[in-house]
Amino acid sequence: MYIHRTRRPLFTIPALGIWGFVLLPFSGFCLLTSKFSSPLPTVMVPQTTNMNCPPPGKVLLISLDAQNRCYLSVEGQETQTAVIKAVAQQHGIRFTPAQLHKMQRLPFISQDIHRLPAWLSASAAEQYAFPKGIPAPQLRQYLTIGKATGVALTMKPLFIALRADESLSAKHVMAMVELIVATGHRRINFITNYQENKR
Repeated sequence: MYIHRTRRPLFTIPALGIWGFVLLPFSGFCLLTSKFSSPLPTVMVPQTTNMNCPPPGKVLLISLDAQNRCYLSVEGQETQTAVIKAVAQQHGIRFTPAQLHKMQRLPFISQDIHRLPAWLSASAAEQYAFPKGIPAPQLRQYLTIGKATGVALTMKPLFIALRADESLSAKHVMAMVELIVATGHRRINFITNYQENKR
């Protein structure tokens, strides 16, 4: 999987299909190219034939699946754990040592913060019964806190990347874009699958 990067004049490229026009009102967008090695939620992202290099700094990755459920991962376990704990603190939620140990190995966040302690304590089989997806108000908190935490821990801003399932309507993608921009992030990176152009 790759992050794809291009400049604004190419935002309407066919590789993004009906999403192309969604990007036009936003001047801070760019698309990146990089590989992710950690396990990620199942999302069928669009394909592209363009590829470029990744950004400096760490990535905060938002995934939207075909049901428009939201997942989040932050590059670097220390940074991700710090962001989760900061959001939990705003909701008066605490974790046991055993839950914190499991949290430090999470590849991504899939749970409402209020259910996360119980989810961390559940067995792998029991976890499948929990509803998936981060509510929009909590995602705003993750983005706001993530921005400050990334700078505090790494001295560099977190770069926002979005993996949106190709079956989602432009309306859903636009709603997520607007939420991200509203939290002060002006640069958004869209994830695509790289496909070699054999022409």
